[in-house]
Amino acid sequence: MITYGLPEIIDDNTILLTQNGKKLLLVMESNAKVKSRTWTTLPTKGYYQSNIGTSFVGFEIIIPSNSAQLINTYLIPGGEKIGYFKQISLFETE
Repeated sequence: MITYGLPEIIDDNTILLTQNGKKLLLVMESNAKVKSRTWTTLPTKGYYQSNIGTSFVGFEIIIPSNSAQLINTYLIPGGEKIGYFKQISLFETE
């Protein structure tokens, strides 16, 4: 996700974005190993558009081929991890 918010990696599953005094928490839940990441948005070629003041944030997950994985992503305004996420299962898991 590209954002003007200032990213702070809290842990492997959590990124905090802050902009103009407002906060947004990005949380990824999965049984697979998750890694929070940020990437530069600086142009890599001279003809690319500049994205000054932005960051690219997201999560990396390795899922083996021929397997399924349930992944939940939460965007929490206010930046507070409340700890009572209700899991909604869309797929049968073993």
